Amino acid sequence: MPGDLFKKWLNTVVKPQAGISLYTERPGARSFGLAALKELVAEHFVGERAIAQTGGYTKSAAIIANSLPTNKRTRSGDLGELLAMEYLNSETPFVVPIKKLRWKSDREMAMHGNDVIGVDTKGKPTRVLKGECKSRAAFGKSTMDEAAASLDRHDGRPNPSTLAFITKRLYEENRDAEAKVFQALQSEGAISSNNVSHLIFALAGNAEGVSCLTFDLVGVLSRLNFGLQKQSGYIGPARRFGFLTASRKRLVVIAFVSVVILCVVCVLVYKNNREERSGSSLKLTSVSFQADGDIPSRFTCDAQDVSPGLNWAAPPAETRSFALIADDPDAPTKTIVHWVLYDLPAGARSLPEGIAKDATLPDGSRQGTNDHGTIGYSGPCPPRGATHHYFFKLYALDSMIDLKPDAGKEDLERAMEGHILAQSQLIGRFTH
Repeated sequence: MPGDLFKKWLNTVVKPQAGISLYTERPGARSFGLAALKELVAEHFVGERAIAQTGGYTKSAAIIANSLPTNKRTRSGDLGELLAMEYLNSETPFVVPIKKLRWKSDREMAMHGNDVIGVDTKGKPTRVLKGECKSRAAFGKSTMDEAAASLDRHDGRPNPSTLAFITKRLYEENRDAEAKVFQALQSEGAISSNNVSHLIFALAGNAEGVSCLTFDLVGVLSRLNFGLQKQSGYIGPARRFGFLTASRKRLVVIAFVSVVILCVVCVLVYKNNREERSGSSLKLTSVSFQADGDIPSRFTCDAQDVSPGLNWAAPPAETRSFALIADDPDAPTKTIVHWVLYDLPAGARSLPEGIAKDATLPDGSRQGTNDHGTIGYSGPCPPRGATHHYFFKLYALDSMIDLKPDAGKEDLERAMEGHILAQSQLIGRFTH
């Protein structure tokens, strides 16, 4: 998922008042948005780890398909929550710790509790963001009033049951440090209204109605601000109106993209992903380990830590170069990058074991920087007793990559955008 999704897919239309952002789809950017959403939907509804443990995308087809909602209202609602989470994680200091759509008990039902909860732990005390998502073909004041009313519940603070839900999920994923943050927020008096911000994230289909919708939003914000001014000495429920002061802003984000188009994405995303992955003739294999099998210690931090041998066949005729990324999505805090390799010649069909850890190889291939801060391959090294899955992803490209040696994974992913002809994936596992 590219971190600059909102910058490349959407334009900022206007900011009529501080705290209100309006977005619309960039001309010609739909293909980029759809491609990004394909990855996002699979990640939010199922997750790479579950896909790996079930044997890859093809074998987990039924799981992915059965996780996606089929009715339009639920589709657009879930997509709004998904985009709101991505917005917060990429565009704000707040972090949404879990992808809660994975825990839906019924794909057609909305989850109870707050739509989005994020935290900013960089300072003390912890700052909390409470978000409400609305998806409509057309918006009006009543929808904004409904969102504002939802945010004002629980005296403007997060729903305690939502905080408990997040805490349990984090403990289940062995993310104890993050879980303790949310556990602490449930103590009496732990969340001051001064440290809470609000977000209304509205996914709309009426881009032509920007002026009307903006007016309605300003009306909602003015009403809240008026309540603060008129009742500033009131210590009861009216303190919930304090979110428009300098320290407590109500954030409002409107994404004007077609709900109809995006709803279709939720239905087709896996079908298209599966066709791209299994329909392509490109096939990546290894002479060093079996697909979905154990990676021998020779290729890990337990031994020589040399790169495994890889083979591939039948790339598209238009291929001008190959690129390779190896990473570990099971790492507790983020996906760990183990290998970045690009500008492999179009005629290459294999990599031998033990590739030199040099920025530039004899055939002109270039190696990037891994997350351990070194050039080239850095093998599996999970915590003791843990089993992690390692994804080797090969890309056939229609051009060479204009990157200097030692580039990172994100640099490579940005450079490959719009140039990927086919891709193949090989998964191995290792227990330390």
